[in-house]
Amino acid sequence: MERNLVPPFTHLNLNRVLMSIADVFEEQKAKVILAGGLAMIAYGRKDRHTYDLDAEVSVSDIKFIENAGKELKKRGIVADISDNISRWSMIDLLPDYQRRAKPYKSIKGVNFYLLSPIDLILSKLRVFREIDLEDAIYLMKRFNIGIDEIKRKAEIAISISPKSTEILAFKKNLKYFEEKSEKSLNY
Repeated sequence: MERNLVPPFTHLNLNRVLMSIADVFEEQKAKVILAGGLAMIAYGRKDRHTYDLDAEVSVSDIKFIENAGKELKKRGIVADISDNISRWSMIDLLPDYQRRAKPYKSIKGVNFYLLSPIDLILSKLRVFREIDLEDAIYLMKRFNIGIDEIKRKAEIAISISPKSTEILAFKKNLKYFEEKSEKSLNY
């Protein structure tokens, strides 16, 4: 099922989507850390929509994740899930990002968390589409996170990441984001 063939997930159907996810993971008593668009919606960005689930899933049987992706797809949920979202890019997330994840909801024994605002901002800067920049600026405003804090955390992420050309691209993204966020926050 292609992403554009399903209706988008919005703040209006977020609970239904989480219920469907919980139906798949309830036997595993999973911990699900939402990232991406669903996390943005849960953080209150009502104008946001997404077509997929981006999440880290902690379960006792790691093989379950692959089968869960297939089951979610049958339910109309295209899922990008793994047991370690830090490795989705050559730029790692900050250490202990799982510990900083914010409790969100518990449904059918499945505990949903949101990637912390600062970790979500860094994940958005790793992907770096226009919507990701908008999301990062929204999080800065909503949680009063300054660019200096983001730059400090980005330096930590860079220092623990594998050395690659992606670091140069990430630094350029960060510089562009600093300029764009300054304009956006100063109106």
